[in-house]
Amino acid sequence: MKVYVDFSRIHGKGVFTGIDIEKETRILIINDSRIVTDDNPLHTEKGEFEHHLDYLENRKVVLLWEPERYINHSCDPNVYVKTIADERYVYAMKTLKLEKN
Repeated sequence: MKVYVDFSRIHGKGVFTGIDIEKETRILIINDSRIVTDDNPLHTEKGEFEHHLDYLENRKVVLLWEPERYINHSCDPNVYVKTIADERYVYAMKTLKLEKN
């Protein structure tokens, strides 16, 4: 398992490495299949909340799934998102070492 979701010492849940990951390695593909619209709104009873949304170009709004919904903001980020042929991927910006939370 490359990454997993666990409770963070900093805030709420976060994404952690399950193995060492080299710089520029593709970590995961972002699942943009759940498009949120007025006709297809969030379902809070299913755990879908506004803070799990990602706002893309052309006013497209998608629900982020696990684990990508728990990738936290950082002033010193260690991953980035790259779009290739309409697919979004998360890549390592630097070598990531196995984390013991």
